[in-house]
Amino acid sequence: MSKQELEKVKDAALPAYLQGMEEHAGLGNSRDASDNTLPFLAILQKGSPQVNKQDPAYIRGSEAGMLLNTATGQLWTSEDGVPFVPCGIQKNLVEWVPRTSGGGYVNTHPFDFELAKKMGGVRNEKGVIVLPNGNTLVETLYTFGLLPDMSPAVIGASSTALKPMRDWMSQRNAQRLPGGATAPAFAKTYRLKTIWQKNDSGDWYNWKVFIEDGWTDEAMIRPALEFARMVAEGKAQLGRPDDGLSGGTSAVEDESIAV
Repeated sequence: MSKQELEKVKDAALPAYLQGMEEHAGLGNSRDASDNTLPFLAILQKGSPQVNKQDPAYIRGSEAGMLLNTATGQLWTSEDGVPFVPCGIQKNLVEWVPRTSGGGYVNTHPFDFELAKKMGGVRNEKGVIVLPNGNTLVETLYTFGLLPDMSPAVIGASSTALKPMRDWMSQRNAQRLPGGATAPAFAKTYRLKTIWQKNDSGDWYNWKVFIEDGWTDEAMIRPALEFARMVAEGKAQLGRPDDGLSGGTSAVEDESIAV
């Protein structure tokens, strides 16, 4: 669908009295990063509250392995996945209370191991950075991008989820423009699915990334470029990771699942 056709569809969905409001675009909203947070695109695990029918957070029809938009509750199956246009990355050290002590998100720190040392962090026998108060610092890679409706979302990956994210980055860096230069991340669209994995410590669902044919749709390029600039300038504000989901850093934060 061309940009012009997309705009016609968008305008047709608006009541007549709201059409032609472009001159007032964004009026009454804040674009300040401190006033905006991004939803996570996360993987539901068998222990996620969204798949437990007895939990208040339960989402009808949800199953382990599905992808979830944490802001809207929209679900995508493991088999179908969801198209995603990557626009940028950010690395952090995320502080968690260990699950043996009740679990829960504490804070997000810059990706700086010298800072971790100054905080008193020491690696234990599993390679996990443990602070004097018993909390852990988890290396976390965030990937920012756009969903099919052009809404932004972020993927948080740690522990076992880091490998597919790094493989994805290698795949993105291999994309070339006709002149030979490395293509910007958003020039290609990828389909995110999940795959079941297990080791001696347990089983879980992880990311599986496939590249879509062709280049990203023309209608997506302008918003993707704008979002990529926001991420590069540090203006994309991360929300609070949900400690009941993986892919938002937490379910695989459990030390029982080894990398």
